[in-house]
Parts: sequence; structure tokens; C-alpha cells
Amino acid sequence: MSGPACVIPVQSIELYEAAHQKRWEEAAELQKKQWPLNVAFQRFSLAACIKAGLEMQGFPVGQPLPPRSSWTPKGGAHWKAFSGASELYERRLT
Repeated sequence: MSGPACVIPVQSIELYEAAHQKRWEEAAELQKKQWPLNVAFQRFSLAACIKAGLEMQGFPVGQPLPPRSSWTPKGGAHWKAFSGASELYERRLT
């Protein structure tokens, strides 16, 4: 979860707190919502996923430095799942 936590910190903290407080059903539901991000982070490079997620949120972080490649909509179904989790991005740390 360390990679996705860079992109959805609030939700990652909520998941951690639910698990830490042994609220297992709530933790399982939170993890289900976050799972598409975990899959993308496993499949593609950490830098590409973090930068893609931050760009989706409006942070102009640029592309990963070579030799890392960027991750674009050419990622197919994984990109759709990643970008489809947009409701996760709405809540940010302030």
C-alpha cells in the first residue's frame, strides 16, 4: 500500500486505522475500493503510477525520468480501473 498511499493518503490512513482498530469489515470494504490501484502499482512502475495519479488530481509533476517510462491510457484495462477510482482522489490531505 505504500505506493497507493502516495496517491490517496487520506483513504490509506482510513484503511490503516480501521485495521488497527480491528474493524475488519470496514477495512475490507475500504480495501476493495482501493484494490484497482494496488493492481496497477503491481503491474506498472511505481514512479509512473504515482505520477499518473498525481497528474489526475491536477498536480503537474511531469513524467518519470529516464529510463523509467510514463504510464498512459495505453495501459488498457488497468488504466481504466486506475482512472475509474477517481472518487478516491476527491479527498485530499489539507
